[in-house]
Amino acid sequence: GTLTIATFSNAAGLDPTKLAGGGTVGGMENAAIYDTIVSYDASTGKYTPRTGDFTGNADNTVWTLKLKSGIKFGDGTDYNAEAVKFVVSREMKEGNSSPRGQLLNFLDADPEKSMKVIDPLTLQFTLKLAWADFPYLFSNVAGWIYSPTQFQKVGAEKFNSDPGPAG
Repeated sequence: GTLTIATFSNAAGLDPTKLAGGGTVGGMENAAIYDTIVSYDASTGKYTPRTGDFTGNADNTVWTLKLKSGIKFGDGTDYNAEAVKFVVSREMKEGNSSPRGQLLNFLDADPEKSMKVIDPLTLQFTLKLAWADFPYLFSNVAGWIYSPTQFQKVGAEKFNSDPGPAG
């Protein structure tokens, strides 16, 4: 199918690592393609689960993400903890303009030290600093999870202009 969108300004592309966020520079389009893990409800001040839900420990230094079961990417592969870890790890790499700085403020630059897959639907984040609003990151760019299989199939350069069924 075809998706036609009118925008304020041109998006930098369809690869979330190329966007620094913001609805006027491709944020709304990418959120429609990739969804978010949670959304923020300003009326309640709480995060609403979309594809998953976060639970923090007592001092907000360890957050556990539990994903909903049965979600598939457009390419038919499973939306799972490994996919989330792949996307967040990629966003943290040098040269990416997604929420890299925000992620590195709280997560170790080595994803193996800050993210642990507990089971196919559970990912644990260990933060360097306590943050009660850690789920906020995943209501925006860091929460736009795409298929690692599709990304690897088309490659980084093409993914930005034609990600195919990655969302």
